[in-house]
Amino acid sequence: MRDQTKLSQRSWRELESDENLKQIGLASSSSKDLVSTQSTFFSLFPVSLSSPKKMTLPQHWDAWLSASIGELERGSRLRELRAVSPAHADATRVTVDAATLAAWRAATMDLGSGGGVSMPPRSGVVLPHSDPTTSRHQRSAMSTSTSGRRSGVAPNSTAVAVADDSMAVGLMMMNQPPSSASSSSLSPSLSTPTSTSTTTLTLFSTNDYLGLSTHPRVRQAASQAAASLGCGPRASALVPGAFTTAHRDLERALSRLKGTEDALLFPTGFAANAATMAALCGPVGKKNAEKNSSGAEERGEEELVIVFSDELNHASIVDGARLAARSSSLPSPSDPSSSSSPPPSPRVRIVIYPHNDIPYLDRDLSQVPRGARKLVVTDSLFSMDGDFADLPALCALRRKHGFLLVVDEAHATLVCGSRCGGGAAELFGVSSEIDVHVGTLSKAFGAHGGFAACSSRLRSLLANAGRPFAFSTALPAPAVAAALASLEVAAFESGVEGKELRDRVWRHARRVGEALGLRATSPIIPVFLGGEKEALAASGFLLDRGLHVPAIRPPTVPKGTSRLRISLSAAHSDEDVGRLIGALAELGLSAKGLSGRGSGGGGGRSKL
Repeated sequence: MRDQTKLSQRSWRELESDENLKQIGLASSSSKDLVSTQSTFFSLFPVSLSSPKKMTLPQHWDAWLSASIGELERGSRLRELRAVSPAHADATRVTVDAATLAAWRAATMDLGSGGGVSMPPRSGVVLPHSDPTTSRHQRSAMSTSTSGRRSGVAPNSTAVAVADDSMAVGLMMMNQPPSSASSSSLSPSLSTPTSTSTTTLTLFSTNDYLGLSTHPRVRQAASQAAASLGCGPRASALVPGAFTTAHRDLERALSRLKGTEDALLFPTGFAANAATMAALCGPVGKKNAEKNSSGAEERGEEELVIVFSDELNHASIVDGARLAARSSSLPSPSDPSSSSSPPPSPRVRIVIYPHNDIPYLDRDLSQVPRGARKLVVTDSLFSMDGDFADLPALCALRRKHGFLLVVDEAHATLVCGSRCGGGAAELFGVSSEIDVHVGTLSKAFGAHGGFAACSSRLRSLLANAGRPFAFSTALPAPAVAAALASLEVAAFESGVEGKELRDRVWRHARRVGEALGLRATSPIIPVFLGGEKEALAASGFLLDRGLHVPAIRPPTVPKGTSRLRISLSAAHSDEDVGRLIGALAELGLSAKGLSGRGSGGGGGRSKL
């Protein structure tokens, strides 16, 4: 113990050389070495630091916590975080231990990501629930937005309808509860896992669309920044010294990518949306303020802000808008009369419009009171359905109604656009008509962080009024260096490599779409299964074949629209995609396995 404590107290300066790092295992690079590296690292510290003690809560809080977790368990919504070991220099593979794999196969965890909840799917493969009335019920129930209004948008005619007996795995697994949804008969080699066995999985669940997270130049840039600067200055970007020339270089590069005057970095994409919504909905001070006979200033009527949000928008947009609306209806803490006065009317109102329903949005915008500020916000590429917002139509409405247009390009930046991967706005030729381009550095960039590209004056507002920016620490130096390197590879310089990466991921998307009998509109391809059991069973079937395709289920998506979410990357090889297509065909999910098509009504039937 004494020797271990003594080792933990060694100065890190003694370990700076590569030779010393190699001696203690911290210079290892393979997945196998990574495990031993972690063990070696923790051995540097006293045992007392790594021995957790049982924590207790006050009785009423403990009861609340037990009830809350129990409710999640009863609704099959309790998910776990289980660690995997990423493969060396491969963005699409991870090594998983037997316990984690068994938990995934038993449906105790899935890796669904956040998204909007409401409308039924209108793209992808649709496998209706065994109840023949389900499809009709879903269209009736799910087409009602959160504001209680029906959408008149018809389902996508390209969707493939497959009968509910289409999956071979269903014969073995469909009637089992989620906790036992994976049958050991599917893969005897995985039915009795040992603590030492591991499995390598190919990920069709990554948002690293161009594989840049493991690109040699990106890794080199991040490692050099870490070796030179560590994480860089640790403080809010508003604190002098924390905002570096590298941060500013990245902002300028992002504004060049998006064709805007300027850009602002955020700690995450979620923070970028939350800060943007809150800042843009902020008050402009007291309007028509006057002084009464005693000389005191009377509160005037504040300007009304109406936010129009697509019902499938990402949770960060939803939460940002809700926070802005909630804050606008709270009494001012500095107002002594606020405790006895009724709550003020909300200054910010949120209108949820049916997904991509442009006529509906047009009608709503026409009814906005004169003088109100109007803001329309939408994802450009929707993360759960894989379809695009109708940006040209939205820009036409912007010219007609004069609203501010905010577009979240999280899943489209670097992936879409023939010039330099500027996103869906570049793809549709409307970049100059969008007021704020929000994005993330953690998907196609393969790095970390978020940004908003906009005018210089809007950037100033976001930096000063966006609390998630002002009260968060600036991005670490390695993340900034990695994002800059990604931009150089995928967007600038000769542009050849970036075009090749985009061409590859789109070629993969077309190939999978053709195999499923549909026109894939993006690298995100949803396979709609309806029920949770069906989605979990299909995901488990693919998992047993070494393919991770997550089952996305409520509350991430509406009840009755559970799905597989296939996410493709330029890092996938043609062989990887071929394996995926073959496994989907085993499930009955292929164009050849269909004898008819429909739009969710069960008109097709697969061959087992």
